[in-house]
Amino acid sequence: MARKIDRAPHEVTEKDLTKWSGTQEWAPETRNANHASARLFFRWLSTTTGSPDPAGCLDSIRRPVPPPHPAPEEAIETALATAEPRTRLILLIAARLGLRASEIAQLHTRDFEQTGSSWASLTIHGKGGRQRLLPVPPELMAAIKRQQPDDGWIFIGNDSGHLSARWIGKLAARALPGSWTLHTLRHRFATVAYNAGGRDLLAVQKALGHESITTTQRYTQTALNLEALVSKTTL
Repeated sequence: MARKIDRAPHEVTEKDLTKWSGTQEWAPETRNANHASARLFFRWLSTTTGSPDPAGCLDSIRRPVPPPHPAPEEAIETALATAEPRTRLILLIAARLGLRASEIAQLHTRDFEQTGSSWASLTIHGKGGRQRLLPVPPELMAAIKRQQPDDGWIFIGNDSGHLSARWIGKLAARALPGSWTLHTLRHRFATVAYNAGGRDLLAVQKALGHESITTTQRYTQTALNLEALVSKTTL
């Protein structure tokens, strides 16, 4: 914005901002994010210096809701069969627990607590410092203990002692065939959990750590048989 508008920040007008935004070939998601950033900046500037806030002209942008994109079981099975043990565990955690790359990267042995059964309870450190609990099945917990039998980060690396979220994502993408990514494993978790768990969207929202249930809806692909549904509308 500073490169496009040749004025000091406190001299920027609504006309300047409208022209700046109107000449950009942005996708709706990008335009909405840039508008939000500009509004936040000029609100801060107005509060700090008392100058007028010109960013009221930058509205929120309606964005198309992309369909769910869960990785197919065949792609996951192919990746699990060929991946080395560390990457295989990353894939399993993403597909079975629905964790984000950043959440997988920060897994530590102190986050796991053995429950009365053979299952364990995992404290996940999510976005915005929000925490949530998820149960971990015995076979997955056994694989995690094999990866880190001592106390410490599950995936040791150079980012404050653990692997970075970026590298976690790269390892998963390299193992998965085609264009499937670690994030599509999170979609897979949401879809399977929704359809197998009585279509309880609130439960899936809690498991994924979403603030908005609208976001959760974008992750879940229904398993309803639409052919059977339409057949019932026969006159």
